Formats: sequence, C-alpha cells, structure tokens
Amino acid sequence: MYKKSYEFIVGLFVLFALLALAFLALKVSGLSVGQINNKTYQITAEFKDIGSLRKGAAVRIAGVEVGAVQDITLQSSYNGFNANVILAINEQYNKIPSSYSAAIQTSGILGDSFVALEPAKINLPDLYSNGYLKNGSTIDLANTSSAINLNTLINTFVSGSQEKK
Repeated sequence: MYKKSYEFIVGLFVLFALLALAFLALKVSGLSVGQINNKTYQITAEFKDIGSLRKGAAVRIAGVEVGAVQDITLQSSYNGFNANVILAINEQYNKIPSSYSAAIQTSGILGDSFVALEPAKINLPDLYSNGYLKNGSTIDLANTSSAINLNTLINTFVSGSQEKK
C-alpha cells in the first residue's frame, strides 16, 4: 500500500540532499558557480617562506577581501630561493598605496592562510609619496613578512623551557 505521493516526496528530499552536498563541495573547494568575473590587476609579493598559502587564497586589507592569490612560483635569488606570489586585486581597489607591505597570516590558530596588505611601518609623510600599487608592481622582500611556522614556534618554546630546568 504505497502511494505515489510518498515516492515524490522522497525523490524531492534526495534531490535537495544532492544539491546541498554539491553546494558544500563547491564552498569547501573554493570554487563557485556563476561567479561574477571582476576585472583585476596583478601585483607580485616576494616571500622567504609562504607556509601553507595556496592558489585562490584571499588577499585582505583590514579584514576585507580585496583579491585572491593567482599564482605562486619559486624564484632563484642571490641568497637562495624566494617565493613569488602573484596577487590578483579587484580593480575597484586601485588606490592601495605603493608603500603597503604584505604579510602571510592565518585565520585563527589552524585556519586558512591569506595575504594581508597593510601600511608599512615608516614615517607618515612618506606613506603616500610613491603613488599607488598598479598592474605589475612588486612588493619586495624588505616589505613582506613570511608565514609563521607553528611547528617551529612550538619546538622553540619546548626546547627553551627544557633548557631552563
């Protein structure tokens, strides 16, 4: 004694569950369907260590997402290797002072890594004197802060406390 209405309701429930799983899969992977493709410009930031930073990671200023990591490459330099991180910044944020620095930060203790653009710690009169970051600009090693490795930090803390005993 089954009814077709039960089959229809179960079918709708299964369809809804599949759509919810697809939505969650897209959110977790960082992809999206129907995303508006904003015009962007590219800047490069040089880092000694990028930690767990990945392509597609957010670029933020004051916590507001202004772009994404477009590519990461390894660059040979006179003192070893550096990571060049290409940042795609949304065109609407075209007034970022060229004196800004870049730092790799983490959302929470074990969260995702992202690139934070922030004012450089220099004299205020010099802050806006060099114009704005534009397509092709580079933030060099002197103005970047590499990722903090949690394992190294813990090992330093543990070995430091063992030496005091």
